Amino acid sequence: MHFRMLGPLELCVNGRNIAPTAAKPRQVISLLLMRRNSLVLPEEFIEELWDTKPPKSAATTLQTYIYHLRKILVKNGAERLLTTHPGGYRLTVEEEWVDLWEFERSFRTGRAALDEGRPAEASRILQSAVNLWRGPSLADVEQGKLLYSYTTWLHELRLRALELRIEADLQIGRHREVASELKSLVLRNPMDEHMHGLLMIALYGAGRRHEALEQYRELRVSMIEELGIEPGHDLKKIHQEMLSDICPIPSMVPAARAQPRLA
Repeated sequence: MHFRMLGPLELCVNGRNIAPTAAKPRQVISLLLMRRNSLVLPEEFIEELWDTKPPKSAATTLQTYIYHLRKILVKNGAERLLTTHPGGYRLTVEEEWVDLWEFERSFRTGRAALDEGRPAEASRILQSAVNLWRGPSLADVEQGKLLYSYTTWLHELRLRALELRIEADLQIGRHREVASELKSLVLRNPMDEHMHGLLMIALYGAGRRHEALEQYRELRVSMIEELGIEPGHDLKKIHQEMLSDICPIPSMVPAARAQPRLA
């Protein structure tokens, strides 16, 4: 079997997607996948499915959803994957069956290669990690509080993998190649200092110093008008070095977000 969460939900057996079509059973199997090989409490399912207003029949309805999921798995020779325990339910799967696990592994490997001074290798590995994504995580699944928190974290992790790949590309001189990509990312993340710093370095390295300086000016104006703050110290330092005609290096770019913690 193969479970895919980095995009629309898919439970694949012999090339067939056997994921349930009803909305709430899809939420149930998605939560089981996010918490794979761990016990999920009935209260957690109920919170995910109905938030603070569960029906009186919530526990019974949940059992019905589990029953239908188990029927799907039994029909496809995977009856042992979903088990009931005194404290809840567990989906037991091999990690290599799950695209999220493959992404996490590539993320760690690529980040390590970059930290160890192997940017070309890091770029290749991190790009393979990004390529696993087929769209927003669980794009066709309704999401309560729990699933939303997981998919928000995954979005941050995907963005961090993309940033690291770009940093690797800059280290090996691919400034022109990544400048257009970064412009698109900056448009989607207009207050992200990290993205702006990478774009400034890409433009400068591509011989477009004026555009790099203009990028800083526009960000500074936006931050002052909308947030009432100046760009951070590290971004100011990059700007100052460009004014002095010194090419900054990608490692000088400030991390705009905390390093995502892998599960």
